[in-house]
Amino acid sequence: MSAKNTREETKVKLYDLKVNYQKNPIGIDLHAPVFSWKIKEFKGTCQDYSRVWISENEVFTKLVFDSGEKKVNSCGFTPDVFLEPGKPYYWKVLVCDDSGELGESEIAQFEGGHPEENWHGKWITAPFSKEIQPVFSKWVDVPEIEKIEKARLYVCGLGLYEVYINGKKVGDQFLTPYFTDYRYWIQYQTMDVKEYLEKGKNRIDIYLGNGWYKGKFGYTNKGLLREYYGDQFQVLADLYLWKKDGACQAIGTDKSWLALKSPSVFSGIYDGELYDARMERVVEKVPERQRINAVFAEPPRGTLMPMVGLSVRKKEILKVKKLIRSAIGETILDFGQEITGWVRFRCHVPEGQKVTLQYSEIMQDGKFYRENLRTAAAEFSFISAGVDQVIRPHFTFYGFRYVKVTGMEVTEENQGDFEAWCLYSELEE
Repeated sequence: MSAKNTREETKVKLYDLKVNYQKNPIGIDLHAPVFSWKIKEFKGTCQDYSRVWISENEVFTKLVFDSGEKKVNSCGFTPDVFLEPGKPYYWKVLVCDDSGELGESEIAQFEGGHPEENWHGKWITAPFSKEIQPVFSKWVDVPEIEKIEKARLYVCGLGLYEVYINGKKVGDQFLTPYFTDYRYWIQYQTMDVKEYLEKGKNRIDIYLGNGWYKGKFGYTNKGLLREYYGDQFQVLADLYLWKKDGACQAIGTDKSWLALKSPSVFSGIYDGELYDARMERVVEKVPERQRINAVFAEPPRGTLMPMVGLSVRKKEILKVKKLIRSAIGETILDFGQEITGWVRFRCHVPEGQKVTLQYSEIMQDGKFYRENLRTAAAEFSFISAGVDQVIRPHFTFYGFRYVKVTGMEVTEENQGDFEAWCLYSELEE
């Protein structure tokens, strides 16, 4: 029986195919990949045997693995096969239960991380004081976009980072590269960026924030411990462009990248973020007098590795349940339940005006209460550029139900401009 010609009569239903516990992942570690699947609508009580195929193409004429008919663990099967990182693979599974009924899955796919042992890019940093949050920028020329088959960005920023191409945020992950013990391992992410590229010049911007790596972290030293893992903003990236004819171009971080001061002036896990929208003009236009090149950085201590965990994404959106005017005149938004995440809102106030959102878990005596937060500021401040903008934090998150707003008027007419984004790992309940 071949991968192309399995038995016609299939009744068992297979679903939820995963590799390393993720559906159709890219950028995973392929040293010992774990394949899993689930079964439903079967007559039997257990699997009699399964058969797993892995191929380099969708029609399964380039097989790299065929398990044969054998008992395998559907909760975690690791095939004895060498798989190349950076190359897409396709896989499917056939199951026969102990009643003799068969089922064959749909085709799933996966892809490993960085395709080469050595990176083209080097770790870079900005020649600023260590308190200044940077943006690293690079123009990349793609003269024949129609000839690009696949585009991947392999990237890691310390402490936290977000990538933008031509002004659009890449991907729907937040708070990358997440928290690990950076002394031992540092995870990089793999991003599919083909849809963000345009014909001609393309601008890549990588914004950095403090995060757990170099910001305030933990309760040691009365909550003032900083720079536990490192004291320098750093970024490493490789952009790979594969053409339809098989040719490949790689562009890495080096001293040709520009280093700019970020509109995200300050950020911290506990204290929040200060964002000055007026500085966006500098990042977008980059005046000649402000062109400063990045410099090479000493690589961090931890081992660089593909991401092994699940991404943090926006999983729910909550609207304002109640607009509260407290006894002392506070404007407070009640989102009805406690969540982890932040508030995204529309703001149009005069240039230079500051709008501040403070986060709280509870009310006390009809007033906004934050004494339980100890030294944490837990706020987001936004300085307007005088234009209508939709705003959110970038390098922090909050545990909250209530949000106090100062600096702009909130009424029943515009309270719909505020929404709470619930952020959490992509775990299944």
